[in-house]
Amino acid sequence: MAKELARKFVGYGIAIVGLIILALNSFRDKLPETLKDIKILETLISSDKKIMIIISLALVGLGLVLAFSKKGIRKGQIREVPIYEGNKIVGYRRV
Repeated sequence: MAKELARKFVGYGIAIVGLIILALNSFRDKLPETLKDIKILETLISSDKKIMIIISLALVGLGLVLAFSKKGIRKGQIREVPIYEGNKIVGYRRV
């Protein structure tokens, strides 16, 4: 349960970072000069616009996959385990 929750938070974080990069590159001409002076933002803005948009969309997609993917047995799925008598399987029990 804790791993699934952590994976969801990481997924949401990656998606949010991707959205921020996408927004910065989409509105790079309208950004105030004070934001353009920040070193990290300057690097993101000065890069090729198409490449940064593709990278940001990939980050959003990866984040959403991590946030909404389910691993293991899903709720409502019935799992059967064998019932043994000695070394012989005599039936199955639903769990």
